[in-house]
Amino acid sequence: NRVRYRGESFIIERAGEAVAALTPPGSKRGCTLADLVARLGDLEIPGEGFADDLEAIQSSQTVADTVKWPS
Repeated sequence: NRVRYRGESFIIERAGEAVAALTPPGSKRGCTLADLVARLGDLEIPGEGFADDLEAIQSSQTVADTVKWPS
């Protein structure tokens, strides 16, 4: 209730180290699907050679090294 109604924030610690924060929700992040559709509708359609450009970019890139993560 203190977070929701008073706007207080708390830091959650484990072994003296901050591991999380409990805070009131901020302003809404992101957008709705309707907003996304409206924004995408304002974009211009790529030109004729756009797909060819993407293929050229992709074919010119080398394969990234595989990094093994420690278990």
